[in-house]
Amino acid sequence: LSRSLVLRGISSFNEARGFFRAGLEFLHDPFLMNGMEEAVNRIIEAVRKGETILVYGDYDVDGTSSTALLVHFLQHAGGTVEFFIPNRLTDGYGLSRTGIDSAIEKGASLICALDCGTTAVDEATYASEQDVDLIICDHHTPQASLPEALAVLNPKRADCRYPFSELCACGVTFK
Repeated sequence: LSRSLVLRGISSFNEARGFFRAGLEFLHDPFLMNGMEEAVNRIIEAVRKGETILVYGDYDVDGTSSTALLVHFLQHAGGTVEFFIPNRLTDGYGLSRTGIDSAIEKGASLICALDCGTTAVDEATYASEQDVDLIICDHHTPQASLPEALAVLNPKRADCRYPFSELCACGVTFK
């Protein structure tokens, strides 16, 4: 444990205590992430107007944890929330037309895609054609072009100013 701390540049007891028991004041500003302001403003608007928000998570641990976190938060904030976790065998991987169609069937005007979507260029276009806004919270490596979404929150974007690029999707969702 001591070696791990030293490798991270932590060399005193107080630094170690701060590392293990850091408070919220030690976290990086979430608004350093490109698209955060647009995403937050759109979610606030959806909650205030009573719009249905579909939280679209991936089926792995990171995706389901992200989904539980955001659904719980949005419900606590008074949002009207549905969720969709794709079936790996029938829906495939990532953001899909099936999931977008499920959002439409549930009356959603906003989809928050968690742990997927960074490479979903065609699916983002499809959501836009259906008049559904899309916010992507992901951590996978982006391709040359990003999907056209309201916001693509991903610390691995080349143009992202967020100082830590190794957040998991649940970390991006928390931000």
